[in-house]
Amino acid sequence: MTAPSGPPDPPPYRVPQPRLEALVSDLLRRPLTLLVAGPGFGKTTLAATATRGRPCAWLALEDTEPALPLLVRRALDALSPHLPGLPQDLLAIAATTPEAGDADRAASIAGALCAEIGERLDGELVLVVDGVPALAPDGTLSSFLEALCRQAPADLHLLLTTRTEPPFPLRRMRSAGLVGTLTTPHLAFTADEALAVVESALPGADADLARLLHQVTAGWPVALHLAVEYLRPLSPPRRKAAAKRLRQPDGPLLPYLAEEVFGSACDVIKEAVRRIAALGEVSPELATAVGVADASGALRWLAQRGLVTPAHRSNRWLVSRLAADYAAIHLPLPPRDREALFTAAAVFHLTDGRPSAALRCLLRAGALPELADLMRRHGAHAVARGHVQLAVEVRGGFAARTALRRDRPGGGAGPAGTWRLARRAPVLPARRRDGRAAAARARLAHGADPPPPRRLRVGHPGLRARRGRDRRRRRRGAAGQLARHSAVDAA
Repeated sequence: MTAPSGPPDPPPYRVPQPRLEALVSDLLRRPLTLLVAGPGFGKTTLAATATRGRPCAWLALEDTEPALPLLVRRALDALSPHLPGLPQDLLAIAATTPEAGDADRAASIAGALCAEIGERLDGELVLVVDGVPALAPDGTLSSFLEALCRQAPADLHLLLTTRTEPPFPLRRMRSAGLVGTLTTPHLAFTADEALAVVESALPGADADLARLLHQVTAGWPVALHLAVEYLRPLSPPRRKAAAKRLRQPDGPLLPYLAEEVFGSACDVIKEAVRRIAALGEVSPELATAVGVADASGALRWLAQRGLVTPAHRSNRWLVSRLAADYAAIHLPLPPRDREALFTAAAVFHLTDGRPSAALRCLLRAGALPELADLMRRHGAHAVARGHVQLAVEVRGGFAARTALRRDRPGGGAGPAGTWRLARRAPVLPARRRDGRAAAARARLAHGADPPPPRRLRVGHPGLRARRGRDRRRRRRGAAGQLARHSAVDAA
């Protein structure tokens, strides 16, 4: 039972990535290089491409933790072509140890192996450990790799590809500049790289299709390749419409996401995705406020797999479309839980001094009394900060909810309630030169659709009559004063 001893063949439709190859080549001058990303981000392909033309030993673990004798055998098989004469007694020492729980013996064997490599190595050598699984802090493989990283000779450069950060401490090595790391944001396809993949795989594809696929897949390499295979049998005119269906349940992306990413995720991660996907943009503090356990760890797990990406504001994360679609289909929130989540988020935003964000959350929660109170206290501030569209949406939410109550059998606001609701808006003159203002008032008072013209001017006939009476009264008063002054002058 042996693992592959060399790098795999490149995948179909692979395009050159000089950006990443230059980064890895620069990092390989350090003792340790880490490629940390979720499945399907091309870690193995990048390691194989970056080490081409260099002396390289390849140790494939295939995301499993082998027993210590098998681990030592694979390491010796990978290193022997470059370092003939490595002592095989290390294998005999490993075979005499228990298969699990002997972390100290694993560290000793790794130290002895580093000493043998240092005696025989007469030039630079890259040792790629591909597919490192999630490691237990005191496990056999973790102790072996930690000793290998710390005791490696100067000319031996280690390259580890893994889905999670190693559990052993690397703070001192990082502070000394001895560790280089590439993560999910580095490995995701850029728009130009996505265009190159689409053009090489789909003859006749244009830049608009490549831009759409890059947006749908969020730069996830394996998702882009799945999308290309999904669209390849179709004719060019049908591809753009089919690309918009990629994230649907019958498309190729969500089943892969469910199997490869969330298949091994624990219930805590799934519950975190269920909650933060509804919010769209979160911070660890906001995630904790809405009930996410170990919010920092959950966001770090999702970031390593490209399901959340850093936002422009510090310490905030944006949920990817794929994660949001997966949560909407496979992890839906019940209506009551959804209302409670947005209400808790609104309380957090209001405490944090962001009333506009709190208004949006209460609007999505449908909590009208709280929304009305908050709008009364902070609506002017929100409009002054430029959130006019938010005020329109809030007003539309009130109108829509009132219409639902009016249409509900056995109850409702009725015309009087609708008029009381409309009367809260400021009364503007219904003159022709103020037609735009009157139309805006109508949209605020009656929702998104403009009301009929007669209803638009429902409050104005009395106002016009009062103004007419005032004008006539002023004219009669002025005429009387003129008559009295004329009589005095005549006398």
